[in-house]
Amino acid sequence: LDTTLKVSGKAADAKATGDALGQLSQQMVNYRTTVNLLDNSDFRNPVNQRGQTSYTGPSYSIDRWRAYHADTTHKISENGLIVSSTGNNPNLYQPLDSTRLKAGQVYTAAACDSDGNVYISTGTKENTKAYVPVCLYVSGSDLLFRLSSNKTWVWAALYEGEYTAENLPPYAPKGYAVELAECQRYYYQSWDGNAWDGKTVQTNAIMGFLVRQAFAPSRLYGVELPVAMRKTPTIEFYSTRGVADAVSLYDDGTQYVSRIDPVYWNNKVFIPGSANSGLTSYTVYSF
Repeated sequence: LDTTLKVSGKAADAKATGDALGQLSQQMVNYRTTVNLLDNSDFRNPVNQRGQTSYTGPSYSIDRWRAYHADTTHKISENGLIVSSTGNNPNLYQPLDSTRLKAGQVYTAAACDSDGNVYISTGTKENTKAYVPVCLYVSGSDLLFRLSSNKTWVWAALYEGEYTAENLPPYAPKGYAVELAECQRYYYQSWDGNAWDGKTVQTNAIMGFLVRQAFAPSRLYGVELPVAMRKTPTIEFYSTRGVADAVSLYDDGTQYVSRIDPVYWNNKVFIPGSANSGLTSYTVYSF
């Protein structure tokens, strides 16, 4: 956005200056109200709850972004997210909630690589494009934002409205805290991929503690999540040694199966204690 204006005393120049100020004012209004509809779009500082530095195969990698093919790799670097493929699928996708996009509305997909090249395409959710480096993309019933090229990607954006290289809003990171809160509405992880570090209590992986009360083998123990989930989640429960469906004795890490099925309600995870879990009354366990 060029904010430089040259002013002189001539009437013609004064009119031109007034016109330029009007255009500048409108551009500033447009940029201020333009919202990037993507999550976790700053690839130099991505939310990465799964904790790996490289991901290969048809799964999620950094939060909200995924691959669909076995030959695709996403690798985190200080320059951005490196997307590559040993075959023909160097793709990076973000699934979109189609209800957030208006019917018939034109949207602009944009992304920048580590060489400073900005790629732009436009389309509606009913009329998407393919075989371009950045685009809205429909696969079956899924609406996706897609980056497709062997590149290191720095940022990505999806804007309502039609923009060109001349008037594309400057990319503005939302900030890590904002991105993390939004990502945790889709996925939340308090453990580090089942990798026990050999300590009695797993470092940086404890989600909570519970104390089994006497005569209450089926008591529900509630754990508050950091944000409200977008919808009812699938819940996986691990001891501090990374064993599924178990808790650990806080003092020595001994594991016990402790629940039947976790229940999500009112933004909490409730873990039903099992009658035959072997837990001791008034003893502290971690998970």
